[in-house]
Amino acid sequence: MSFARHIGRAIFRCTSIVKIQGNSLVGCMGGKGMDVDLIFKIAAIGIIVAVLNQVLIRSGREEQAMMTTLAGLIVVLMMVITQISALFETIKQLFGLW
Repeated sequence: MSFARHIGRAIFRCTSIVKIQGNSLVGCMGGKGMDVDLIFKIAAIGIIVAVLNQVLIRSGREEQAMMTTLAGLIVVLMMVITQISALFETIKQLFGLW
């Protein structure tokens, strides 16, 4: 099946591309949407890590500051990876690629 045919089929399935329900963006599949709260969680983690980093650097603990920064980065990456996985699953369902 050609790419244009896949696109046409996907557009036909979607009556509305994105809807907003409460704090979530819901795509055309009608499934789970991405929570807007995720953005606030990432921002809060960034602020907390930045403050801890500055406090640890001022007290002369550069190694612990680096470990805190790495831990914050890993936590945020894990949160983003789960969302990317959900995105790929939605794309597979949208185009019927299972």
